[in-house]
Order: sequence, then C-alpha cells, then structure tokens
Amino acid sequence: MAIELAQAATTDITTVYLIQDGQRSEMRKRAVDIRVSNNLFIGLGIVPAQVRAVLSGDTAPTRLITQTPVFEVFIPSDMYAPDFIYVAKLSERRGRRQVSVARMSTLTGDNSGGIRENDRISLYLEELQEVEVQDRDRVQSYTQYRVTPVEPISSGEYALMISESTLTPAATSGFYDFGVD
Repeated sequence: MAIELAQAATTDITTVYLIQDGQRSEMRKRAVDIRVSNNLFIGLGIVPAQVRAVLSGDTAPTRLITQTPVFEVFIPSDMYAPDFIYVAKLSERRGRRQVSVARMSTLTGDNSGGIRENDRISLYLEELQEVEVQDRDRVQSYTQYRVTPVEPISSGEYALMISESTLTPAATSGFYDFGVD
C-alpha cells in the first residue's frame, strides 16, 4: 500500500523505531569500530582472522523490559528484507560489546561473511506499508517492516542491524543497540 508524499513527510524513513508499552520511540544509530583480530598474521595465513563490529560501553543505553521486542524499520523496496535486517547477540568484553561479522584465512582460502548463525536471532518480518519519498530528482520507494524475534530472547546485549549489502553486513550497517534485562 503506497501512501501519499505528504503523509510520508511525517514518517522518518532513516529511523528505527522501538515499540514498547504502546509507545513508539526513535532509536539512535550507533558508531561501530571494525576490528580485525590476529591481523599481524593475516598476510602469513598462519592464523584465521575474525572481523568484528565493536560498540563501546558495557551496556546499551536502550534497555528493554520485554523479551519480545518490536521494531519498525524502513529499507528500499527493491531489497529482500531477510538479507538486510539482522538482530545479533553481542558478546561482552572489557568495556565493549562485539559481534563477529566475517572470518578469513589466507592459508585455507576460506573467507566467509555475515553474522554467525549462533549469534543471529531468528526474526519475523511483517510488511506494513510502502512509502514513496522524493529524493532529489526521483521518487524512491521504501517498505516499512515490523521486526520481532520468532522466540523470546534471553537477557543480554543485542544489536539490530540494517545492512546496505549482503556481502559486507558490518561495514555499511546501521547499528541500533539495546539490552534485555
């Protein structure tokens, strides 16, 4: 269902919304450091390297009281949502939170990208509406999705990620972190 351009002006397509206790609130996009472990040995191929997306701080400022969070996100309509929207459990280490987003080894030639299956939360994506927005000299079409975990998630630190590429989910993603108490 497309909505009029005037109505689209009241909806910010660059924002991720959290729905909690009937209230819709804007989440803040977080800066992420991309770090490569074992980078001294990558050229030699001795030790496989991991590429991690790292968020500063022990905990996310956004705290949830539910184990079944609900988010609303927008992505370009020509993108297949399950390939570009992720929720991942973050591991906590020395004042930061992180998730592995790629692995590589020059010794074996094995390179794999994406969030590891055991860190990824299975999601239910419900298409809500299509929004057309005037972008310079053309109209851009976006689809709004309601994102919920398939099963309740346990206490811990998480990130909702919206990627612009299936090949490099961390380097081009929007990271929206949250914690479940």
